[in-house]
Amino acid sequence: MKTRTKNKGFTLIEVLVGIALLGIITISLMPSFVFMMRSSRNEEQRLVAHQLAMSQLEWLKTLDFKEELGLKKDHYQPHGIVEETLFMNEENSSPYVVDHISYDVHTRIYWEKAKSYTGAMVANAMKKVEITVYATNVFTGKKTKAATVASLITFEGEREPTKRYIEAYTFWWDRQKKENAPKKNVSVDLKGPIISTAYSDDQGKAIFGELSPGSYIVDIASWDRGEWMAQPSGVEGQVPNQKYISTQEIEVPDWKKEEAQYPSLDFYIDWPVRLFFPSSYSYPKEAILEIQPTADSFPVPEGTPYNTMQLNIQLQNLSHTNFWWNWHYNYRIHHEEEEYFLSFKEEQEKEWDGSFEAPLDEALQYEVILYGGIQKEGSIVLKRLEEKPVIVMELDASCYVKGWEQAEFQINGGEKALSKETITLYDSPSSFKTAIATDTPAYFIEFINTSEKEETFYKRIRIFLYDSEGTFSFLTEQNNILVLKNPEVLKNRYGTNIAPYRNTVELQWEK
Repeated sequence: MKTRTKNKGFTLIEVLVGIALLGIITISLMPSFVFMMRSSRNEEQRLVAHQLAMSQLEWLKTLDFKEELGLKKDHYQPHGIVEETLFMNEENSSPYVVDHISYDVHTRIYWEKAKSYTGAMVANAMKKVEITVYATNVFTGKKTKAATVASLITFEGEREPTKRYIEAYTFWWDRQKKENAPKKNVSVDLKGPIISTAYSDDQGKAIFGELSPGSYIVDIASWDRGEWMAQPSGVEGQVPNQKYISTQEIEVPDWKKEEAQYPSLDFYIDWPVRLFFPSSYSYPKEAILEIQPTADSFPVPEGTPYNTMQLNIQLQNLSHTNFWWNWHYNYRIHHEEEEYFLSFKEEQEKEWDGSFEAPLDEALQYEVILYGGIQKEGSIVLKRLEEKPVIVMELDASCYVKGWEQAEFQINGGEKALSKETITLYDSPSSFKTAIATDTPAYFIEFINTSEKEETFYKRIRIFLYDSEGTFSFLTEQNNILVLKNPEVLKNRYGTNIAPYRNTVELQWEK
């Protein structure tokens, strides 16, 4: 008797479902596979970068300390034969290629001071070398730091100091720590009997270790974060085109070991801030901006003029002027007899308070506009015309404007404004006197100061008010407040109107 075995296989649908599930699992695991592959490549790159850095370091140790171990750059200290961006000075090694991957090798060499066996400080006792290797990050596709090695290389044997040196320290405002922190990779220039350049190290220190006696000027040349400025130390140039400078002067005397004093200079570096007008904006280009840091921002040394840090610049040069963001400023803008006020375009309802925000990662620019204003003090007097009491108010604008006939004035917080909509405005003294004679409420504007350039622009006015119905409240025992409710109607020849924050005048009674 035969036994028949029943063989059961997969149906076509089951096979297709299995393939689909396998595909889904494979797809879900793909990111992990890709990440693992990239991580492996990244670790391989870091290993190669470290090996390159170590090889460069060992090569540097073979160089003659005095003649060769230094960067081959004009006026650089310490000077030598090392090319900053080459691997072991090999031609065509920038970048250096290993297994089809490009590596950029950067070498920095600094002076490092140390005490001799007698306790005297030797500025050029050691050289600090630092090698940084950059490679394309497999995750971001951007060049990033892959490895860094550093070491001190010393001169064989003991030495005593034979020359003066200068230390410069560079700092910047750390946005996360909220404090000044050392800034590395700042290029510092030295000019004097010797011209030289040095980089700041990880302590923010740049040493010029082999100097002749004489007067030197030290300044910042650049840093590694784009546009820069250093905290100003003074002002240069002629009025009205001045700018800040950050140079520091120092005198290096003849060498006398027993009197040796080693000066250090501090520099604070950051991104600059600037002010600029909109491209189509009309303004008095010849107007002068007088601006200086407050006493709290920059305490003036005793015996120094209070305005030693004052800049005087024409508005047409405003966009080319760098300001130190960490200072608070006082300012004044004037042109002939006129005065103006600044507002940020995004904050037109208030006057610029002289401060800036800290730039985050690049130079910061503020778009600004100009305003005129009503002078804060005016006068009020009671006179008699046609044997009747008339209030006379006198006030000034900071610049020549037109549109006074459209102005609405609120007096002492009253509900009713003084305007031609609420009381009749007369255009001549004779018609105003006629209104008084008939006991009709009226006012008249007398224009006192006429612009020499355009006859329809006025800076000072007198308002004659005959308030026969007692509409406006005047307290004769105290001063009165006059508020311009529609400052936008007063415009100068550039189209600049009165500021909404400069629209109030205190009227003081004349006796």
